[in-house]
Amino acid sequence: MCTTFASGQAHCQGSAPGGAPGGASHAPQGPYDCPEFATGATNPYCPSDDAPGSGPWHCTGLGPALSCDRGGSAGTAGSGGDGHGTGGTAGGGGDGTGNAGSGAAGGSGSGTAGGSAGGTGCAMEMHSPMRQPAPNLLLVVDKSGSMNEATPSGPSKWVAMRSALTSVVTTFTQLRFGMMMFPHDNECGPGTIDVGIGDNTGGTIVTLLGRTSAGGRTPTAASLQAAMLAPALRDPMRSSFVVLATDGMPNCGSNQGDATLAQVRMLSTMGVKTFVVGFGTGTAMTDVQLLGALADAGGTARTGAVHYYPATDTMDLATTFRSIANVAVSCSFRLQRPLGARPTVTVDGVPVAADASNGYSYDAAAMSLDFHGAACDALQARPAAVIAVASGC
Repeated sequence: MCTTFASGQAHCQGSAPGGAPGGASHAPQGPYDCPEFATGATNPYCPSDDAPGSGPWHCTGLGPALSCDRGGSAGTAGSGGDGHGTGGTAGGGGDGTGNAGSGAAGGSGSGTAGGSAGGTGCAMEMHSPMRQPAPNLLLVVDKSGSMNEATPSGPSKWVAMRSALTSVVTTFTQLRFGMMMFPHDNECGPGTIDVGIGDNTGGTIVTLLGRTSAGGRTPTAASLQAAMLAPALRDPMRSSFVVLATDGMPNCGSNQGDATLAQVRMLSTMGVKTFVVGFGTGTAMTDVQLLGALADAGGTARTGAVHYYPATDTMDLATTFRSIANVAVSCSFRLQRPLGARPTVTVDGVPVAADASNGYSYDAAAMSLDFHGAACDALQARPAAVIAVASGC
């Protein structure tokens, strides 16, 4: 009969022909809400039977978990006695828990022993992946005087920055944005949190950008140190990122390159990854080396010779921010229990390979399933996609 569990999904329990409980199991191949069906009838929502001698598939379920089981084969009938005793009885079927049935003893006299054991089985476990909470993304933006320089396409770097940031914060509403601009005082004052990280902050950020002009020097290290004070970056339930967008070397004090690198490493120890955007043309080699080192330390290095995200004009910058936002959008799912042996993962019925580049990976310690590359892109394009995860047989 069908039963509706707390998850709101209906599951069916039934038995194989003759009342023999299920022994083997398989992942369901269709919707999880099974119809009622008579004992001995094949449930159309489970796979067709493919093992001669065993019962048809039927659905069983506990809470959000669901599996399809089938009856084990009945034991072979026992041989009769030699005429002086009663014939042996038939062997029993599997008990539905993967245990074989026992053959019954033969009759009295010299009758032979009962039949062979019933078929054995194993349980396939279905998992209910839950999307991780919306990630935090703090924009740490250089508004120093050099941002007033023109870009190759005409507008100043600051105008291009405002345009690109406006686009990303109003497009990627599934991210929790915050904003810090530096310097705070048009000299060497470190940035402060101008807009706290939270839901639906895009409008506030756009308004702030519209009334801010560029000026001052570049206190990058001290600003990143101040960014660590944002409480949301320490939220253990969410992924958190910093985007450092700058057009040049830190220049408020000595050894500022090393000091900036130390702050990015500190963010990394907090579990916060740092994306690095280098904006402008004619970047000095020292800038390139530092920006690459910052990306390496931040855990966001791109493949190839240039590890940070370079941009030279408005279009470049807008594309760069969209790329970073796509990476930050959650393609991570939490499982309610550990993933067992021989896992299978599908998205809308299409298998996904275990591949850290374009498939999925599993973090056993965090019980999280992460999609990468093309698999992540497919999920982002289809927010309502059905993800099915199974492990076991």
